[in-house]
Amino acid sequence: IAFFLLGSHFFGKLGPGSAAAEDFISTGFASEDLPAAWVAGASEDPQVPSPSSFLGRSFADRPGSVESIVGYARLLAEKSDRVQIQEMGESTEGDPLLLLVISSVENQARLRDRQARMDLISDPRRPRDQRKKALEEALAAVWIVCSVHGDEASGADAGLALAYHLAADRSESTRDLLSKTVVLINPCANPDGRRRFLAHLRSFSRTGGGDPQPEAVEHRQFWPGGRFNHELFDLNRDWALLTQIETKAQVAAYLRWKPQVVIDLHEMGTRSTYFFPPPAEPINPLLPKTLARWLISFGKANAEAFDAEGLDYYSREDFDLFYPGYGDSWPSLNGAVGMTYEQATTRGLRVRTPEGKIRRYSDAVHGHFTAVLASCRNAARNRRELVNYTGDYFDRALESARKDRTRELILDGTVHPAEARHLAHVLAGQGIEVYRIEDELTAKVTALPGGSRESHTFGAGSFLIPVRQPAYFLLRSLLSPELPLDPAFLDEERARHEEGLPPRFYDVTAWSLALSHGLEIYQSKTELDGPKRKLRPEVAERTIPSIPAGSTALSVPAESASPSVLSASYGYLFPYRDNSCPAALAFLWRKGVKVHCAREEFHQEGIDYPAGSLIVKRSAQNRELDLDAAVAQGVAASGAQAYATSSAWTQQGPSLGSNQVVLLKKPKVAVATGPGVRPTSVGSLLWVLREETGVEASAVSLTGLAKLPLREWDVLVLPDLEKSAALPAEKLRDWVELGGTLVAEAGAVELLLEIPEWLKFSLVKEFDEETPSASADSVVASEQDAGNQTAGQRLQPGSEDPGQRSMVEGELRPERTPGAILRLELAQRHFLNFGSGQQAFALVLSDRLLRVGEGDLVASSYEEFSPRVAGFVWPPMEELLAGRPYALSESHGRGKVVVFAEETTFRGIWPITARMLLNAVLWGPGLTR
Repeated sequence: IAFFLLGSHFFGKLGPGSAAAEDFISTGFASEDLPAAWVAGASEDPQVPSPSSFLGRSFADRPGSVESIVGYARLLAEKSDRVQIQEMGESTEGDPLLLLVISSVENQARLRDRQARMDLISDPRRPRDQRKKALEEALAAVWIVCSVHGDEASGADAGLALAYHLAADRSESTRDLLSKTVVLINPCANPDGRRRFLAHLRSFSRTGGGDPQPEAVEHRQFWPGGRFNHELFDLNRDWALLTQIETKAQVAAYLRWKPQVVIDLHEMGTRSTYFFPPPAEPINPLLPKTLARWLISFGKANAEAFDAEGLDYYSREDFDLFYPGYGDSWPSLNGAVGMTYEQATTRGLRVRTPEGKIRRYSDAVHGHFTAVLASCRNAARNRRELVNYTGDYFDRALESARKDRTRELILDGTVHPAEARHLAHVLAGQGIEVYRIEDELTAKVTALPGGSRESHTFGAGSFLIPVRQPAYFLLRSLLSPELPLDPAFLDEERARHEEGLPPRFYDVTAWSLALSHGLEIYQSKTELDGPKRKLRPEVAERTIPSIPAGSTALSVPAESASPSVLSASYGYLFPYRDNSCPAALAFLWRKGVKVHCAREEFHQEGIDYPAGSLIVKRSAQNRELDLDAAVAQGVAASGAQAYATSSAWTQQGPSLGSNQVVLLKKPKVAVATGPGVRPTSVGSLLWVLREETGVEASAVSLTGLAKLPLREWDVLVLPDLEKSAALPAEKLRDWVELGGTLVAEAGAVELLLEIPEWLKFSLVKEFDEETPSASADSVVASEQDAGNQTAGQRLQPGSEDPGQRSMVEGELRPERTPGAILRLELAQRHFLNFGSGQQAFALVLSDRLLRVGEGDLVASSYEEFSPRVAGFVWPPMEELLAGRPYALSESHGRGKVVVFAEETTFRGIWPITARMLLNAVLWGPGLTR
């Protein structure tokens, strides 16, 4: 590892694109001028520089650096009049995200016209004659995403090879292709991850061509590997979530171009061959049946090209099309033919295959090049039909929308305002039409999921989403509580399960963005009248929007604008209703503001303040502090609501001078990371803490915890851990006893339980004759002693657990749940549930069943009866999850342990459970016994 770090530092000084760095690994391959040798009948223009001439070495003998990809892309645009280059944005580390736009010289001059035509084609509400003309004239576009996973390197080099071939080849075949299509290449979709991968490769590749042994260190990246972006997010799951700047840039550019074909280039294991569509089951049920014909068409075109070169391939067995956030499914839900292509990897310079042959890196590049060229040719042959497919897709979408009895969907902007705002902007950023309601309105609506039709009043700042719009299929896919899995697929899964075969669920089976944000979404059968403003379809920042310049910093309702409220002689109040409140707290702490918290709800001057609301007392501050300016800045930065107050008097609940109002301690926070931690888990945790909330959290090494001076931190967060990870048992136990707050989730919970004679809760490994569980509402509530951290639920010694249930016949152990959404029951007075309101939903991804221990405080549990809201759960597992704890806390000495059964910050898009984590980190240390 030390050598790896030294090597990374050394080559960082040289620069990944420098001659010394490029020449460090010499493969000794022949200096063939690829990719010219890959295309029979090609006639390259010598005025267009080839990749080999640019690099000064044989192209594709090893992965190109980020600098060489960017440099060659810019050179190609400079030297060829067939190529334009557009900058979509930048990666987190500042590398440009480029889009190569390749077409004939004649087409290049009218590409703006194409974008206008595609706007007409994708909106059936536009005049029919204009759409018909646009359909006749529009070029088909093929969008190619290269190496969205940074360590799947061959896609980027194949993208450059294709770009060169299309820019330089003078053959009739290529000129015909470019006259009928525009090819859009994102040559390096994840530059930050690619840099990590190349640093490893340069440090550990054997000179002379690499080590072909699959187990060699060259092929085994050190943590976290190059798959993920800088923030350790999987960008191939983010298309529908828009958390990362790379995704935002690509989606914004995509919506401008509206391509007909999207190809996402990946790599898979060394033991495989090449995969292209048709994909495996399940298929998103909102995708049109006509898509299958196109997937077969491109699959056959690729097969013909591979057969001609004697290359192996397969289809249908892997890589489904169900989850809407992939690089194939999201474009497919936007009217394109979206496809994943997977090349068997070398994960280095060369590797020995199971047959004993040597697969070189250039072979992997060649495989991708062959597939994308064949696909571009197929698109050119079918250009008119593909454009018509896009038009038909949106026709079908609008026709289905008109048959839908629901006319509008409404997000209530008053219960969790920040989450409603964020979700509205995520939808608008994907081209979905969303309107902000400018004035209060009342309508008869039905709450989803499972509500009855009744009158509801929506305040200003709520959001209205018309159902009758071209983005209907995407809208329904993202907001419907559940999309059904094909019954035939489920029947086959059950049969496979009985035979002991592994399940084929590739990703989560539920993802409703309304549920993940903790929002009820309402449906109306009529169009609602009232002033509204359409959100711009720009991709909003992931952080909560700031208050616009020129508006007041404090949000004070007109009916409460009395002198006693407008005067801040006593201080300011922040009602805890959403995740902007933790963001405001973190900001105020950074400004040196002392902040109190109300452990119980109270009411003052017409405003309800839920438990956990913040009180900023003027009397508690240092004299040098400009409190009014700090609060105004905090409101503007976080989007939180704040109300001025001149009195500690309340109409209901504790007065502001009560012992129930506690000074919160600004904690020093550490998050374990490094080997042993699942990268995406710590990535999303740090993202929520640092980027979304502004918490000053230190990332510390999990393997170094034994030597770490834990007394320097008040809170330690353990993300999801690998089963092979290890924890310093005695050190953690002593630190907690002295006042530390230990927060653990998912796999970390299991490792904590290996510490002997410490924690009171346990984990169900196998089903006994009776396997008990406990829900937040079924256990016995304790009396709140003076100074207790909460009035949560406590299991009394000797009490019978009413959640007992018999073992399910035939089940010997828990079954993993493949990403289903379950409803939670909340202990309203537990500090983990501050700001959550009356309901919450959690994503279940494991077979983890917690058993409550004596003295445990259960903060939340899966609903006692029928907890499943969406997604697939094996029937016996749903019964056994019901009533079982999701989150609980234990007191140990002066400190506490808080555990969550699952990941709380999954993919950065689960604000309702992320709020529970924030409560544990920010509120927990100040609420001691």
